[in-house]
Amino acid sequence: MVYFSAIAGVIAAVAVVFFLRERKRLLQSSAELLRRCEKAEHDRAILGDALSRRDQEHIEQFSRLEHDLRSSISIAVGFASLLKESVSKDSEPQPYLLLKSANGILESISRSLKILDAAAPDSESREEAALFKKGDESSRGDLEAFHSR
Repeated sequence: MVYFSAIAGVIAAVAVVFFLRERKRLLQSSAELLRRCEKAEHDRAILGDALSRRDQEHIEQFSRLEHDLRSSISIAVGFASLLKESVSKDSEPQPYLLLKSANGILESISRSLKILDAAAPDSESREEAALFKKGDESSRGDLEAFHSR
């Protein structure tokens, strides 16, 4: 009987060792999963920051686009108002004033359309938008010269 007790003790000890090894393996797996979760959370935070920066850049880009469009459209409205006032005040035709005003309106509206085309997803390049903006700045001098006449 002592013999069976000793064997039962050894079997119990072996079972405890197997149980402890399995528990150790489960704890290591849990620790690895925790590390992966922490890394995923860190990666998510980095991605969230990158997306926030991208969203802010898009907001700024649309603000610049809105400003450029409003500038071009305001010039067209200004030229149209000047043309209307000029034609309604004078009974004599003023071909140069009419031609200059019509050209100014057409250029401003064309520039607005080009800005919209450049902002479209299928635009050929962003350099085009920069060229149109440069043209918009040069038209301000034309408007000042026009007002001084």
